[in-house]
Amino acid sequence: LIPAAVLLPVPWLGRGLMIASVLIVLIVELLNSAIEAVVDRVSLENHRLAKRAKDIGSAAVLVSLLMVVAVWTCVRLDIAFVTETFPPEVNGVAMTVGRLVSGLRERGHRVSVVRPRQARTDLGGAHELALPGLPLPGYPGLRFGLPAGRQLARHWRQHRPDLVHVVTEGPLGWSAVSAARRLGIPVTSGFHTNFDRYSVHYGLGWLRPAVAAYLRTLHRRARATMVPTAALAADLAGEGITGVRVVGRGVDTALFDPA
Repeated sequence: LIPAAVLLPVPWLGRGLMIASVLIVLIVELLNSAIEAVVDRVSLENHRLAKRAKDIGSAAVLVSLLMVVAVWTCVRLDIAFVTETFPPEVNGVAMTVGRLVSGLRERGHRVSVVRPRQARTDLGGAHELALPGLPLPGYPGLRFGLPAGRQLARHWRQHRPDLVHVVTEGPLGWSAVSAARRLGIPVTSGFHTNFDRYSVHYGLGWLRPAVAAYLRTLHRRARATMVPTAALAADLAGEGITGVRVVGRGVDTALFDPA
């Protein structure tokens, strides 16, 4: 659940880990090559010693690979998700984000969620920041967030995350991208819904070019954009959006068993 697309936008973390990993492998490979060069010069009388030296070289390579894996698996990120829909709301985006947040937390990452209040009495749960919102036209059970740049900047100054991931592209998402960029926090985005195409079904087809331009601008301001399929990635790349990464959907085998 933590692809390189999420890690690499964090400059000090992604680049540092990559450099450390490469250096470890290079150093051990050089040592192993030196051992093999010495082994090749050893006479047959010292065959047993030569074999032992080769075994040591092979073990060193294995240890280096294990060290690289250990470095990567020990990474613990502080990630802020910004989304206008989240469980217990029931829809595709809410369920996907809920599973992703749960999976990251199970792996030891600190994940906070910024979202609109789902009711007047909604104060947000643990590690959640609930902000004002308005009902979404046509979907009375859903709300979209209002711009909250100052609140987000103040909150992230006090609790600075390693990464901000913007799930939805509403006013809340736009202000989150702006606040994160001002604070120098790496920000990524998610593309889940073709809102520009949906505008036709709302009788607002004349707004489609403006909506499409808005979406392109928002995602271009992110360091990476996560999409569920390669086909969608190709579409966005064709729109001039760079840094598109495919994060495919999975099946929870604890809930669904083909047997």
